Amino acid sequence: MSYLKPSIVEIFSEISLKPNTLPQVALFELVPELKNNGFTEIELAEVSEIAVNPLIKTVLQKKTPRIHCFNKDKTSLVQLSEDFVIVNQRGEYLGWNIYRKIFDLAVASLQKIRNPLPVSSLSLRVQDEFTVPRKGFALGKYLNCGGPRIPSWYANKSDACDITLGLGFLNESGYNKVLNIRVRPKVEEVRIQIESGFQNTLKDTDNPGELIEALHDESNETFESLMTDTTRKDVLGGER
Repeated sequence: MSYLKPSIVEIFSEISLKPNTLPQVALFELVPELKNNGFTEIELAEVSEIAVNPLIKTVLQKKTPRIHCFNKDKTSLVQLSEDFVIVNQRGEYLGWNIYRKIFDLAVASLQKIRNPLPVSSLSLRVQDEFTVPRKGFALGKYLNCGGPRIPSWYANKSDACDITLGLGFLNESGYNKVLNIRVRPKVEEVRIQIESGFQNTLKDTDNPGELIEALHDESNETFESLMTDTTRKDVLGGER
């Protein structure tokens, strides 16, 4: 379902490739293909990653180089690192059809240098956020407590709360689903944040475009299962 005032503040997908199929040197083969597809603004970056070694009880920080490829107005971004590609739509959410165009261009660029494309897993991650009045607030007014995902125990709660749900291990089940809900009351309003992630492994014969569409359907079904009619009307502005 599409709303007049969508609550999505971030949407991106993660394409994990089989080990050693996209080494750092190959990233520089990929950049010209992305530029040909409209990602003309190139920046170099580093991402800090935290790793814990339980044997020697130390926390290690590793800096991973990453290439950022933006379109001209920087509403689209493809991030490149070794065996890993992230596809973002940035800023105001422009709709799923626009996101699919960005995703398809990134995949087409990858297929120019790696065909068949050796994808091991694909994920779609979405963050929604909205605020509602603090006066008279109860979580069940805005989220479907007692529905398929949120326990009814939360329905009359007005305090800060965190709800975390997870299902499946990627390597064992072939999928992983994560849902995190954060409720944070302030003086005059309450902020509700919903982060969801859906990840599946791929076989060599699977189509990334078909899988990202299936993950999007699952993401939509999850979001709709959380909403109340009050939220649909008063927060999201009703159906487009």
